[in-house]
Amino acid sequence: MSKEKEKSHIDIALDAPYINLRGTSGTVVEPGVLSGQVSLYLSEDTDIREVSLHFRGKAKIPVPTTES
Repeated sequence: MSKEKEKSHIDIALDAPYINLRGTSGTVVEPGVLSGQVSLYLSEDTDIREVSLHFRGKAKIPVPTTES
């Protein structure tokens, strides 16, 4: 029976499922910290020169209450 080669893959495990950014719409938002681990599982020896990550997300901006 032949042994199949495992496919290369990447796992990203965040320490928290979300990040809180402080600020309001139209203003500069204070930076936040996103932490966790990035694990590369390679099926063969590979020279890696660079690892680059780009993140996208959604922001929930509360609607300001208006005075009557």
